[in-house]
Amino acid sequence: MSYNSVSNTYTILPSCPSTLNIKTGCVDFTSTGYYCIDDNANLYYFRFAGSQWRFITNTFFNQWGTNVTATLAAHSSGDIAIDGIGNLWFLCSDQNTYGLYRFAGALPTMAVASLTIMQRIAPTTATPTGNTFAGIAFNPTGQIFLSQHGDDRLYRLNNNYSLTLMGTFSTSGVGTDLTSCNYPMTVLAASWKSFTVESKGNEYALLSWSVVNETNKGYFIEYSTDAENWKTVGFVESNGHELGQGKYSYTSNIGSAGKQYYRIRQVGLDDQVSYSEVKFIEINMNSLVSIGPNPTKGSFQVNNTMNLFQKIFVHDVAGKMLLESKLNKGMNTFNLASYPRGAYLVSMKSENGQSHYQKIIKE
Repeated sequence: MSYNSVSNTYTILPSCPSTLNIKTGCVDFTSTGYYCIDDNANLYYFRFAGSQWRFITNTFFNQWGTNVTATLAAHSSGDIAIDGIGNLWFLCSDQNTYGLYRFAGALPTMAVASLTIMQRIAPTTATPTGNTFAGIAFNPTGQIFLSQHGDDRLYRLNNNYSLTLMGTFSTSGVGTDLTSCNYPMTVLAASWKSFTVESKGNEYALLSWSVVNETNKGYFIEYSTDAENWKTVGFVESNGHELGQGKYSYTSNIGSAGKQYYRIRQVGLDDQVSYSEVKFIEINMNSLVSIGPNPTKGSFQVNNTMNLFQKIFVHDVAGKMLLESKLNKGMNTFNLASYPRGAYLVSMKSENGQSHYQKIIKE
């Protein structure tokens, strides 16, 4: 049903094409349409002009490229809400666990093959009291509130995504849904326009980002090797482009091989926090350290290009250590001339516990 405030009339909308239970729904940011999700995580859009339903997608990937469609569908309860800049937030829940995802605006209004959604709370997070979350809404200042079905508890979601219990509704059953009665216009300290990360010679990661409507203190650069555990590696102060577009960059040293994840945490003047998307680069170990010649007739060299490793060990096939030495940055030379022909295991260790192993053949 929709309500026209000008004519003071209600209109019954055509039924959604889905034959399944519609467990979540909300009006879009511009009040021109309605989004809803059924029990199988099919996303639909209803366009008020023309009174037309459109199927959008039923395939969702998180920011790490994992298909989470089945995870969304497995949670039988939840809710959706749209914030003050057009992002759709999807709360999925069952009695034991819940999760929170963000669909970045602008939201599609026509069918797409898939959508990438940002996980903000892992869907394996335990519910506080063994009751499902069934409502999500924003207050006018952009704070997120969640309500539970069963005990009608109301929680505020903090900036670090922890929960604060606000109280219990006096009327039973009202925790089964929440509605944002006022679109929040301060959900983010600034609106993200772009964010990229690129490798520079496998030595540095160059982060570049731009924002609009900037009213914040600055940007913390966060780094991770698993996209779960984050540490702050730098800070860039805001230039204060409140009415225009602010452009920023930051260079971070690359300290290991494999995937390097980065995100930006921006802090508003009111200390509100928001995050960029997660981006990553992948560094091949061979670009950071190399061993040769292999096979060797006696000596071999280790090119420790980035000074990633500080110790080297050589063992024979029986596991006996034959050599232990310090590794310096750049080219290091070692000799196996006094050892018989055969295979040897070279292992290198870094100060932070990273290891690299390679077999070398003595001819």
